[in-house]
Amino acid sequence: MAIEKKNIVFDLGGILLDIHPQRTFEAFATLGADRAILSEAYTLANSTMMGYEKGLISTEELYDFITNLLPQQVKDMPAEARQAHIRNAWCALIGELPHYKWQRINELRKQGHKTFLLSNTNALHWKQIALNIENIEGRKVDEYFDHIFLSYKMHRCKPDKEIFTQMLQEAEIDACDTIFFDDSAENCAAAGSVGIETVLIERNAQWGDFLTKD
Repeated sequence: MAIEKKNIVFDLGGILLDIHPQRTFEAFATLGADRAILSEAYTLANSTMMGYEKGLISTEELYDFITNLLPQQVKDMPAEARQAHIRNAWCALIGELPHYKWQRINELRKQGHKTFLLSNTNALHWKQIALNIENIEGRKVDEYFDHIFLSYKMHRCKPDKEIFTQMLQEAEIDACDTIFFDDSAENCAAAGSVGIETVLIERNAQWGDFLTKD
């Protein structure tokens, strides 16, 4: 099915990049963190972690917060080693980059579509993801998009409706000529509330005909 909309907005994790949050939780459990706080629900409800996702606290502050959740033997490590363990665990959720998805973005751009990225992400994750894309695909991530919108730079997170209105304003695009792909029904509902057409895709799923065929 051909995409009729001029502007195509992609979520990142679960859509263009496979993510596996359980890998991060397991990595922190290996470091000795209490399993009672190792869940996606805890992460999404935690003000410090969400503050980091919105760019409201620094990476150093995140390290300090997580350090306090870990046992004494980790706290006693030299700072550089301790932060490396935390960083590796934090980024363990970053998974595969299905090549055909990134190839499809190139094809859509050649067909005259404008492509955008709108992601809830943070500084540590984004740095690693951008490096992975360049190493695996051989191109910098910004070569795939007309504009990249990241929660930690916008100081907003989906499903806040304002993140979508800000994106439309800064990209200078019309909601009525825009389609958004995300793996969250709540995010899709927020985008729909400002007039953007949405497609809900299961996390880490292979794309259907709407993105693989014209």
